[in-house]
Formats: sequence, structure tokens, C-alpha cells
Amino acid sequence: MNEAPTGTVTLVFTDIEGSTLLWEHFGDAFKPVLDLHNVLFREAIGEYGGYEVKTEGDAFMVAFASPEPAVQMCLALQTRLHQTEWPVSLEDSAVAGVCGPTEDGAYRGIRVRMGIHTGEVDSEPDPVTGRMDYFGRVVNRASRVSSVGHGGQVLLSQATREALKNGLSGMQNLDLGEHALRGLERREVLTQVLPPGLSSRTFPRLRSVDLRKTNLPSRLDTFFGRERELVGLSDRFEQEQRLVSLVGAGGTGKTRLSQRFGAQQLDRFPGGVWFCDLSTETDEAGVLGAVARAMEFSLAGASPAKAVSDALRNRGRMLIILDNFEQVVETGAPMLAQWLQEAPEALFLVTSRRRLGIQGEHIFYLDPLLTHEAVHLFVDRAAIVQPDFVLTESNREVITEIVERLDCMSLAIELAASRVRLVPVEGILQRLSQRFKLLRGMRRDQAARQDTLRGAIDWSWELLEPWEQLALAQCSVFRRGFTIEAAEEVVNLESYPESPWNLDVIQSLVDHSLLRVVEPREGHQRLRMFDSIQEYASEKMKAENPIGTGTDALKDIRLRHLRYFGGFYNPYLQEPPEGSEHSKRYWGLLFELENLVAGAETGLELGDVESAIHCALAAALYFKENAPPEAGLRLLGRLLDASTDYPRLQAHLLLKSGQLLRALGDASEAMAQVEAGLSLASSVGDRPVKAQMHAFRGFLERERGHREAALADLEQAIAIAKEVDDHTLVAKTLNTLGGVHAEAGRLLEARTHFKRCRAEAQRLGLTRLEVNALLNLGNVLDTLGDTDQAISCIEAAGDLKKDLSSRRVEGMIHGTLAMLYSFAKRFEEAGLNYMLAVGCAREVGDRSYHAVLQGNWGTMLKQHGDPEAAQQKLEYAIEVCDDIWPSGAGAFRGTLAQIFAQRGDLETAHTLLKQGEEQLVGVNLPALGSHYLHWAEVEHIAGNPTERDQALMQARDVEAKLSKEGASELSRSIEEFESSIVL
Repeated sequence: MNEAPTGTVTLVFTDIEGSTLLWEHFGDAFKPVLDLHNVLFREAIGEYGGYEVKTEGDAFMVAFASPEPAVQMCLALQTRLHQTEWPVSLEDSAVAGVCGPTEDGAYRGIRVRMGIHTGEVDSEPDPVTGRMDYFGRVVNRASRVSSVGHGGQVLLSQATREALKNGLSGMQNLDLGEHALRGLERREVLTQVLPPGLSSRTFPRLRSVDLRKTNLPSRLDTFFGRERELVGLSDRFEQEQRLVSLVGAGGTGKTRLSQRFGAQQLDRFPGGVWFCDLSTETDEAGVLGAVARAMEFSLAGASPAKAVSDALRNRGRMLIILDNFEQVVETGAPMLAQWLQEAPEALFLVTSRRRLGIQGEHIFYLDPLLTHEAVHLFVDRAAIVQPDFVLTESNREVITEIVERLDCMSLAIELAASRVRLVPVEGILQRLSQRFKLLRGMRRDQAARQDTLRGAIDWSWELLEPWEQLALAQCSVFRRGFTIEAAEEVVNLESYPESPWNLDVIQSLVDHSLLRVVEPREGHQRLRMFDSIQEYASEKMKAENPIGTGTDALKDIRLRHLRYFGGFYNPYLQEPPEGSEHSKRYWGLLFELENLVAGAETGLELGDVESAIHCALAAALYFKENAPPEAGLRLLGRLLDASTDYPRLQAHLLLKSGQLLRALGDASEAMAQVEAGLSLASSVGDRPVKAQMHAFRGFLERERGHREAALADLEQAIAIAKEVDDHTLVAKTLNTLGGVHAEAGRLLEARTHFKRCRAEAQRLGLTRLEVNALLNLGNVLDTLGDTDQAISCIEAAGDLKKDLSSRRVEGMIHGTLAMLYSFAKRFEEAGLNYMLAVGCAREVGDRSYHAVLQGNWGTMLKQHGDPEAAQQKLEYAIEVCDDIWPSGAGAFRGTLAQIFAQRGDLETAHTLLKQGEEQLVGVNLPALGSHYLHWAEVEHIAGNPTERDQALMQARDVEAKLSKEGASELSRSIEEFESSIVL
């Protein structure tokens, strides 16, 4: 078998004309004919060095490393097919149209069409057969070249013809001109070749689409992606939606998509597909003229409008693409509505930056490209100006960041890619802060609106009313989107008394595709600007210009933004019930993080420190939940320095700062902050915050292993919280109390506290707290031996997490499930959940939880027989936990000691065991018992029975100190170990 070629390949597609008819007519008697056909083909494939890719029925797909042998094989096969002795049955008159001899002697036997195309292919071995398979655009085009031919005909694409070293010398050839291939936008110049002995053959017109029924341009560049949109548009027209408006911001690729769709759909419209460019038209006469030019008819006569209506009505089912309709909406839309009535078989695809607002219009909103599509577009366009430019592992990340910062907008990407000949991709990324200077076109055939990114946005800007321009400029003050409520409060159009209601103006900006409606969480709708439009609008806001903006106006709008978002802070609001009005506001803050930070920065800059603190305190919750906390800590630090005149707010800042420090693993500094905050809260008489301080200090004391101090703080927090009716804090503190009892081995008490916490959380509608309680309850139930019920608890928590939009909670659920699956020896499921949990912890920047997860994962890997991977994770966990959770580090040291003992490094194992014991004594009794058992296992490996039995005795001593339920897991482990010693 010949070797499979890769890279630039010449592909041959063949199939028998009329094979379906032949099978129907001859039945099984046709099989020997097909077998003979296959023998002839496989002999020729082997003789000319081809690679048989696949055979489907009577069709062959063959690959060659160069075009010459591919063409020679096809010509030789046509001769052999003509000379072969075929069964007499093929001369049956019923099938004379597709096989058998002709009077002129040009045909004998079966007739096979053949198409040849050359290009760079994607290839990979078939996972089932192991044979090389090919896919991609080159394969599609080769198949289409073959499909338009007739039996006995050989067709070459232009690429194959140009790749032939000696051209077409020695072949009978005929230039068939340009043809539209079904489903492909770029047309193909086809050439027919025949062996000299068969030059008398003549063929009907190719089966390609009739180019006389379209004026679509033949694109010279490549079209990427948009498969979903192409299918979506097709579905719309199949549903008899006769007017579809393809609406999107400038630069999203509406024109290209409409042309691609029209090219794919040519065969569905007997009356043709006609592309009308309206980019330079401004009135009714211009629209009529553009349609007439596209469809090639005259407007001479009394009524141009009647001439267009007649042409639309008389050509049957056709598709009219009206491109760039936005600037002729006022005059063109009524005319289009009339055409819909007068030409019932005509369908219209309109591209526009704004909706038309007429009866029968169906909107198809066009979003930017998907990221991977945008990356491939960048690479393709870059290769035009720098032919050796390719996507590599080293540049993929930079290109991805470029296209994402350009909102995956087609025009911006093409303009950026045109710069790679002069500037490397890293330089393009660095210069995106000057995107309007960077993103300028180099082609003379581009319209002005497509030549620069600024030009594309200018086009939309000029279509706006003055008050709409002002509103868009003011909306640039928002960061990463905003709600309609925020726009109604912040946008100020008082300088235009004639302007409509704010809501109507915002709606108009949405209709102009300058604002997008997004829904990041069910029931929470937001408005977003593309980054390029935001930068453009921000420039307009800062400039002194006729819309009434400038330095004073900018300061005014920033203060309105600050005070609106500063009003979100409620000093005593913790997690409110799901579904309540407070909850919508509370969770709405999740998406306002950047607005809150921007507000805090504005307050510091403009001297409104109180509003700045309010913004920062509201934001602090979300730095902890869904974003790296370092940035939040820096902001809170700046505000602490500026907050001396606001002692009550300063106490709140200290609490939030301490919580972020703890998340970063700095427990000692967190304790210092909470001590200072507790003193300040007491001095100003802020009992609600004092209760929160005690609860947080109790949490820190628990982590440090100071159990009695933790219990005292937590009980005081509950007492004060009850006094001030803070039921949420009571429920949360019950959860922490349960953890303290669990670490003391008092599992029944822990279970009681967790159940009470869950019940309170359900009563108050606190979904997040209910999830935490379920996680903790699952751990306790597993320790008590009820693993199935434990997993049920965690899965119940998983069912609730979809309501939370918290990556932290998601990570906790995966982490707890991983641990339980590990205990149940379901290691594959455990590993998957550890991986997901670690990803969440890393994303939110929680170094402490990330370390705990790594330690637990390492413990599982040790059990599962992968000591090298286990060691790496355990050592990382110990390094981090030594500072923030010493008892956890102690527990991980016992597991790591076993790994070193198994390798024979007993000195390191004993050092780890002694260090772990120091960290666990008096802090975590159940973990200490397990640690002594690990010690016994190490001594057993070392062959020291006396020391082994001494460690076992210490484990038994801990077992005796634990409550009955707290000792059960340790007891089982000791018994299993003792049984293994006996065996």
C-alpha cells in the first residue's frame, strides 16, 4: 500500500454516473460490474502511487503527493474503462442514458465522473481503521469539483492546473470558465481534460449553479466559522420568514455572512440571489437604483418604483440581500414593506446596525465570532501579508488575548492582522491601548468605513440623534456593563429638553447595535458595550464638543456613577434570602465588581471618601467570592489610610480586610486586623459589626487550633447576633461551631449543629449557607460510617449551587465530593472532582483552600499507588498550611512520612512524624489518632515491632479519649491495620 501524503495534497474524487438507477434496474446482477470497476481502480491507484483514502459505495477518494500522477491516473482510467469488456446486459436501452455504447463510439460500459483539486489539507489517522483521513476546505472543494461533472469527464480545479509542472501539454483540454460550486462561496475556474483517444466526447453544461442568476462576488479571502449562524439563517427562511434583518454592530461581519449565506443557498432560489450594496445610498432613489443595478434591469420609464416591483414579482422565488440598510431605514423601510406585499415569492435578507421596525421583520442578532474562530481568522489574514505566519504554541496565547481584547470583532481582527508584517504579535498586543491608531487598513479597495476601526464606529455615531450620542458617551463611565436601572439613574440628558425618556434612548442605542443585552445569570439582564465602542464613547465624553461633554460634564457623570453604586452598600447586610428584592440587589453586585471598584477610585480621586468606602465595602464580598483578593486588599488598604474621619466605616474596612487576608493565607495579619476592628467597633458602639468580628475571630481561632478560645468567641457572636436580630449570623456561626465540635471528635454534637444550621438556612432562604451546611454534614456522616448518605448530602448541595454563581462554592462542592469518592475508593471520580475544585480555588485566589485540596488530593494519590504525584501535592500543601492551618499540615505530614518510609528514607519519615505530632497535639484529636496510626505503619515498614506497638498504643489512647461516634472511624482503621499485621 502506498504511503499517505500529508501537507499539500492532490485529491481525486470519483463516482459512477447513474449508479442508483443501475442498482435499481439490475439488482444484485450489478455487483459484478461494480467489482470489476473496483479492480480497475485499485490497480491504477497502486500503479500511479495513489493512496486510497476511502471507498463509499461506487465512489473513491484518492490522495496523491503531487498533481501529475493524479491526472495521469484519471486519464488512464478513462481509457481502460472504455476498453474493458463489460457485460452485454449494460447495453439495455432502459439504462442507455448512463451506460453502454453510443453510436459515435465515445462511450462503452459504465461512465465515471472524476474531479481533481490540490491544496493544504488537515489529516489524521482514523481511530477505528488506522488509515489516514483528510478533512477541511480542500476536501470539500475537491468533492464539489467532481460533483458538477458528468460520467466520462475529468475536471481539474485552477489550483491543480497551476500546480502541474508541465501544464496541460499532451492532454486534450478545454477551459470551462468560472463556476459556482454548491455550498462554497469562492467560485472555481474549471478545466476539462481527456486522453487523446477520447477527445470526441462532448458533455452537457456542468451541474454548477447558474451564475447568470446571481451577482454575488467571488471572494478571494477565506470565510471562517459562523456555522451556527448559517444554519440559523437557513432555518429562518425555511420557516417562511420572508424578511430577516441581520443586525449587529459595525465590524461584526454582517456583509460577509450575508454573502456566504447567499452563495450556499443559490440552488434554492430559481429566481437568483442578488446582492445590493446600499453603503453609499441615502434616499429612496438610491435604493431603487441599487436594486436595479444588482438585478441588471433598467429603471427607464415613468415609475422606477413600479419597475422594481415588477422585476421582483416576475422572477419567481429569489433572495434579495440589502446590505448596509441602516442609513436608509427612514425611506427604505416603507418601500421594503410594500415589496413584501407586491412580490410574494421574493425573500429579503437585510444587514443593518439597527432594526427596521416594520411588520413582517424578523431579527437575527449577530454576535462576534467565537474565540477559536477569531484566532483562525487572525492567522489567515496575517498569512496574507506574511506568508510564513502560522499558529504555534508560542504565539497562540498572545493571539487569543488580542482577539478577545478586540471583542472577537471581524473587522478589528483583520485590521490588527494586517500589521504583523511590521509588528510582531506581542507588539500588536502592547499597542492595543492605541487601537484607533493601530487598526487602520492598508487596502485601496476598502470603503472608508472599513478602512479604520474608528471609521466603522464613526458610521454608527453619525446615525444617532444628539441626545443619543450624549447618552452613549455617558454610558462609557460604566465598567463591564450595567443595568437599565443604573442607566436611568446615571445618564443625564437635561441639556436636551426635547430628548425622549431615558429608557427609550437606551432602547434606541440597543436597536443601533451600540449596546448589547446580555444575561449573565438567569433573571439578571445587563447592557454591555464592546470595548472598542466603549473607548470611542469615552473619548467623546472627555472631548469638548457639541454634544455637551467635557471636563465638567465628565466629573458630573463620574460623581453620579459613584453615588449610585455607593448606595449599594448596607453595612449590616449579609447574605439575604434567595428570590428576595435584597437578594437580587446582593447578587446583582456580583456583576458590578468593576463598577464598584471604579466608583471607589473616583471617590478617592474626587474627594468623596465616604462614598468611596461604601463602594469598596460592597465590592469586598466579591473579591473574596469570585476574584483574586489581592486587588481588593490593595484597595481596602488605601481606604483604611483615608478613613480616619469615619471610625464606624473603618471598623467595617478592618473586618473585610481581615477576611481577604485570611483567604490569602496570612492568618496572623488577619487576626491583627480583626483585633483592631473589634476594639474600634466596641468604641463606637456598633454591636452588629462587633458580632461579626467575634464570629470571624472564632473562625480564626479554630483554624489556629485554639478550640476553647474559638468556642468563646462563637458563643458571644451568637448571643450578640440574637440581640440585634441578625439571624443570618446566628445560622452562619452554628456552622462554624459544628466544625469546632467535629475537630474535637464530638461528631454527634457537630451533626446537630450542622443540621440546625441547614434548617435555619432553609427557613431564611440562605442557599449559600445551606450548601455549606450540607457539605459539612456530609463529611460528618461519612466519618460516622454512612458514606451513601454523605454523598447524597453533597449531591444535594450540588443541585443548589446553580442558584449561586459562586466559583468558591462550586469548588467546595467538588472538593468535598472528591474526598468522599476517595473514601469510597471511587478514585477516577475523586480525581476529576479534585481537578475541578483546584481550578475553582486557583481562579478565585484562595491560597488556603487550594493548599488543602492539594493535600487531600495527594493523600488519595498515595492510596491509589502514585507516590511521586502524591509527594508533590503534599509538600505544597504542607508549605502553605504551616502558616494558616498547622493541624492540617500536621495531618499531611503523616501521609508524606509513609511515602518516604516506603522508599527507605526512614530519617525523613521520622522527622515528618515528629513535626506532625507537634502540630496536632491538643488541637485536632481525630487527626492526631490517625497520625499515630501512620506512625505505626512507618515503624512496621521499618521492621521495628516495638516502636510500631508503641505508636499503636498511642492511637488507642486517642481512641479512648474520643466520644464513641468520634472514635468509630479511627477504630476501624486500627483494626484493619492490626489484621494486616497478623496476615
